Amino acid sequence: VLVSAAVPHRVVSLHLESGRPVLAVGTGVPRTDSPERDAFRARQVLLDALTWSHGTFRVEALEHALPAGSPPQELGEVDDLIAAAARRGATWPQLIRRLGIPWPEARVSTESWDALPEDPLQQVILQTLDEPRHLADLPYLCSADEHDLLGAVLALVERGMLSLGTVVETSTTTDPELERILPAIKGILCPEDHDGCQLKIAVLSWDSRTCFRAVEALVGRFATPPPDVETQPRYQVLHETVPLAGHHRLEVLGFRADAFEPDLAAPLVKNCHLFLLFSDLDAGHVWGAERPLVERINTIRRMFEGAMVAGRITIGAGAATDPGADVLIPELARYISWDDLESEPFLTSILTEVGRRLGAVAS
Repeated sequence: VLVSAAVPHRVVSLHLESGRPVLAVGTGVPRTDSPERDAFRARQVLLDALTWSHGTFRVEALEHALPAGSPPQELGEVDDLIAAAARRGATWPQLIRRLGIPWPEARVSTESWDALPEDPLQQVILQTLDEPRHLADLPYLCSADEHDLLGAVLALVERGMLSLGTVVETSTTTDPELERILPAIKGILCPEDHDGCQLKIAVLSWDSRTCFRAVEALVGRFATPPPDVETQPRYQVLHETVPLAGHHRLEVLGFRADAFEPDLAAPLVKNCHLFLLFSDLDAGHVWGAERPLVERINTIRRMFEGAMVAGRITIGAGAATDPGADVLIPELARYISWDDLESEPFLTSILTEVGRRLGAVAS
């Protein structure tokens, strides 16, 4: 178990059988429907952890090496991991500086070219890019470690064969599925609500960056949190109103933890349909530390009549690897990654989950 000394702390657990790496779990490893994609991402997270120079580690002998329900992963042999981690440690910081765009926000597309380059990885990249893609998706698609792929991409950019940009913002208005889900959910949550076209969601987290990113994802954007989001008063309460499919509207309130007190928050969240408490393992959250926020949510919910659904969402872990998987607010439990938020209609997926638990949407 490796724990970084950096703030926020990051944790990676590496399971070995007879000295052979068979599973890596921890901060930054997603839980998806693809074991192959999970294993690839686990390797990248492990390579990063092997570059840490400050922190702590411990070794435990277990009777059963793999947690229940966790298949073994193809992470590579020890010598391969050591060599790849050495290359990553030597090149990754400089490559990211040359990229000049946050890795999760970078988008890459092809420009005109006549002949394939001699480098095999550069050839694979050009042959894979049949359309503009997230740069972070390319390593898996090209079966190359992130540091190797980024070096090849930047070389192609310098030759004018590729171009870089930022991820195009998406919009919740493009998902017609919402038009079917919203009336069913609203009919249960607020049967006497005269404003039957507006959905109101309150978001909060112990970490202001997490709260900002969650609000952005709900309204269909993926902007980077401002550097002063933790300190500036204008970010204490975020407020976004956007049109949805049909004639519906979405109102999202995001509260910094120090602003979510009953005296301030209660008037703002009146007639709120859904409270979402976000934990982010990538931001260094400690499991169970949200209990004061849970108590504040429940205090505010008791002030109003009618049904208000509340749930906890953990970013950066799956239910099988999250030791804090107890559901602090029992109506909703969901474990996802930031990649999930950026690769699927997040609002639709959350409302579908809520609708299933309410019996308003078929499973």
